[in-house]
Amino acid sequence: MDIKSTKIKKFFFLLIFLFSFLISSSIINASNSGEFDSRVSRLNTSDITLIDKVYTFTVEEPNLLFNDLIFEKFYTYYFSVTVVSPHVCAMDIMLWDPTGDKYYLSFEENMAQGDEREIPFGTAMKGEYDIQFSAKLTENMNIRVKIERGVKVLYDKIMAQEQSKIMYYNVSKVSDGALLTKDLLFNTDKSYKFYFSRVSAISKKFGASSYYVLMDHFIQDPEGIRFKIYRNEEIAGPNNITKYKFGTQITGYYIVTIIINCQVDWVNIAYAVVDDGHISDEIEQEYPVNSTTNSTAANNVRIYIPQGWAIGVFVFFGAMIGIPIMVVVNRKKKNATSL
Repeated sequence: MDIKSTKIKKFFFLLIFLFSFLISSSIINASNSGEFDSRVSRLNTSDITLIDKVYTFTVEEPNLLFNDLIFEKFYTYYFSVTVVSPHVCAMDIMLWDPTGDKYYLSFEENMAQGDEREIPFGTAMKGEYDIQFSAKLTENMNIRVKIERGVKVLYDKIMAQEQSKIMYYNVSKVSDGALLTKDLLFNTDKSYKFYFSRVSAISKKFGASSYYVLMDHFIQDPEGIRFKIYRNEEIAGPNNITKYKFGTQITGYYIVTIIINCQVDWVNIAYAVVDDGHISDEIEQEYPVNSTTNSTAANNVRIYIPQGWAIGVFVFFGAMIGIPIMVVVNRKKKNATSL
């Protein structure tokens, strides 16, 4: 009888262990299933250096051209120039994107020895880029040229805890008069953060007015009501952002419209929309899921149970199952002994 009761004990202990293991596995999988698929990526922990070398610029050959540099989409690239000999010069920096369109990125004046200048460029497309450094000089000199890939565009401006809540993200190559529209599914009584930035530098050699990029911006709700957000508002950049919050009154598709006003041939504009949470108290409301390409998928719902709670659940259910069994076994054992 003792052998039989021992086997029963071992069997039920094994059953409780397997039950606890299955529950813990399901909770872990559920908490990891909510990764945000439509966002671009997390922050990079380090930059990637493509070029870092000293080059000689001469009066006879003041230009340095790099052909077919492969740039990734939606990243910020930094072009750094530093005079490393005892001379002074100015520097023009121009870039051609994979379609052959030309960007006048920078005109750096009065560059003296040790004076580092850094010019950012956020990409709107992946492909082969050409970049030219043209020195304005009267003497031969040596200049250090460095090209690095940084983090994703805007990801150094959006807080880490908000990055998993990005519901729309894009970088667009635009010119004067460009019209950008997007239908976004918003839920009622929620706040949404909008981030904008001009992510490509603009040369000042064409005058101060050419340096600014302006936008008209409005949002139309599902009932056709239009909200004017900006009128001839400067888009901050390339190292700053323009941002605001928009609260909704109704669930449905909102038409987000941006009209660009600029005096340069091409410029890259980034903008992102972040779910900022509920404004009013939630009362038994069901919300549809945004079905746009850059939106959160329907099954991307985070389910999280604290580890302490999970352990408590395991102990509770284990006790509920194990204690009655142990009592029954012990009683049978006593009865058998008394006989």
